[in-house]
Amino acid sequence: MALDGEQVARFFRKLSNLSGVKISAHRLRHTMATAVAQSGENPDIKSLQYILGHVDVRTTMEYVEPKREHLSAVLDKLEIKR
Repeated sequence: MALDGEQVARFFRKLSNLSGVKISAHRLRHTMATAVAQSGENPDIKSLQYILGHVDVRTTMEYVEPKREHLSAVLDKLEIKR
């Protein structure tokens, strides 16, 4: 049984009222995408793009924030040996 848009919206309104925190399907989707993107050192951006249904990968990239440790490792690889 599939839910229609109004049923989903009603569910999140009830959840928001019960929790006292505004929760929406979009916010849940954004949180999930951010968690997936940050779960590994090199997230599979194309798979995440497909899961989210984004046509343009630039939209998906908005969910990805590099970890400080990963940036440091990349910069260490670029260090010029004297």
